[in-house]
Amino acid sequence: MSNLEHKRKQARKWFAHRGINPDNTFINPEDRQFYKLDFPPIPVKYENASPIQCQIDIISFLVYCHVTVLFNDPVTGDEWKYEGGSGGLGVGDISAEGILTYGDLNTLVKATTFEVSFVTVDGGGTQVSWGSSGNAFAAGVGDGFGVFGGSGGWTNVG
Repeated sequence: MSNLEHKRKQARKWFAHRGINPDNTFINPEDRQFYKLDFPPIPVKYENASPIQCQIDIISFLVYCHVTVLFNDPVTGDEWKYEGGSGGLGVGDISAEGILTYGDLNTLVKATTFEVSFVTVDGGGTQVSWGSSGNAFAAGVGDGFGVFGGSGGWTNVG
């Protein structure tokens, strides 16, 4: 099983635990409940924030998206993982190294809701935003496009 197949399997499992079929095409009009952002997430500038390397993985299922962001806290050395699901519209699977910025670790890991936007065909970029709590960026990687908003949570994985 390839790494992408494994990530897609994990994403399906995450959605299954929440009673969501990410492959639902919403052919029946009564099934259509789209969540969309009014505009793409806007980067937030943080005072005294140093960029930290992170791993961003996005698995899209047309109207659903699974997002994972991993990073190591430079102060404690702990590895943190954000995992969440969202509704929106997009296609493609992204796996990229990026940059994470945040002002305060305690504020960041309390954040649950997020927004993600990506246009990575022929360059472009990927952004995962937790509003004023933090932002993760990657440029010119992957294959796809989409805008999603949803929720998840942070876990200290070591």
